Amino acid sequence: MGKVILEVKLEKLEGQHQAVILFHPDLRKQTGKTAEVKLVLSCRAEESSPINKNIEKRIETFTILEPVHTFRCDLSRRFFTYEGSSLQLVAWISVDVGSARFVQKFEKPLRIVEPEAASQEEERERISPPDAVSYVKNFFLLPTDSQLIYAGLFLATLFTLWLAEKFLVTSVLRMNDDQMEMALMVMVLVGFFFVYLWVKSRSLFKPELGLRFKIPRGLSDQPGHESKINRESLFQVSDWLEGVAETDLHGGRLRVVAGNIEKGRHVGERELDASKGVAHFFKTSNWKRNVVKESSVKVRPLVLYDKTVEQLPRGSKLAAYFNDPLDLRPVFTQLYPPDLVATGGDGERLPLEEWTHGLGYYLEFQFLHPTLVDVMFEVSSSYFDPLAFYSNPIIEPPAEQGSWDGHGEEEELKPPAPPGMDE
Repeated sequence: MGKVILEVKLEKLEGQHQAVILFHPDLRKQTGKTAEVKLVLSCRAEESSPINKNIEKRIETFTILEPVHTFRCDLSRRFFTYEGSSLQLVAWISVDVGSARFVQKFEKPLRIVEPEAASQEEERERISPPDAVSYVKNFFLLPTDSQLIYAGLFLATLFTLWLAEKFLVTSVLRMNDDQMEMALMVMVLVGFFFVYLWVKSRSLFKPELGLRFKIPRGLSDQPGHESKINRESLFQVSDWLEGVAETDLHGGRLRVVAGNIEKGRHVGERELDASKGVAHFFKTSNWKRNVVKESSVKVRPLVLYDKTVEQLPRGSKLAAYFNDPLDLRPVFTQLYPPDLVATGGDGERLPLEEWTHGLGYYLEFQFLHPTLVDVMFEVSSSYFDPLAFYSNPIIEPPAEQGSWDGHGEEEELKPPAPPGMDE
């Protein structure tokens, strides 16, 4: 019996990467049979029960007649392999002959400038430094209606605790078992009700510092519009913010951070969420069921701007303190571009607003204060020109629209056959 051999080589022809596929069939058993060749890029989350997403391209369907069949396939410039902290982008060629499948994995890494080496703790601090907050000071910067709501909720909680203490001291020893069970049930329900109120009230805890972030005039988030952020864009940091300080903001620190985002999906247990209410807690059969979860991990952080203002008095125009140039070129030269899985694999240059798998990027403004609540503002990817990632000679432009058959396929709990194994 002859041995089936599948080989994959990478070549570059006139600036275009190609996969050269050589298939050596077993002619004694496979002559005259129909075979189908596919190219696959799979996004695999590093989880115990991942839900992978595959992008497939059908290369050729042919009849086995020769001892060697050779095929060439142009590779999209967004087609690259990657191994990160929470996901992998894995590429392989498969040849299906009847019920048999022959798979060959290959690597096509993308070479970009590596960031400075850093420990996990240093990387976390680059992404988002720890937030030290004085809740008392922040309380007096809340709008009046929010202050009244918090004050009323605090007094109601204290009064309820006082009633519970009185009840336990005076009545609990006189109850029979049924009455005791009912009383404890009521107390638990009341307790969860107050937890629910406090969780819901978190959205009201927004102190008014006077700082407001904005999109600079002229930028557009509309697809195909020419006014996008690219590596030639020139901005001042002050173009992105406005407002007057509502209180002394001495020691205020403004950072601009960019990085990649690794996204994937996996199956896990539903977690208890107090904000869903008391009834949700008691439906244990409901919240313990397996559900689809999304993971989003920020990696490769770049600090593009970092400035601390020691004296920033009340009434100051904030933009005047941060009138410095903002260089966004590292976003396009030191980060991975959005990959073929993240952009859907259909050739369209879509903004990464609803992507669930693959590599994306982010740009975030952070106003940090030693005692006040930090203010964050993330710029939508729709304001970026995705082609700008590929204007560097090392990172090349994506393939033309329509070059992929382009269907994304999610595999629940059943990853594809391991590359290099015959089925």
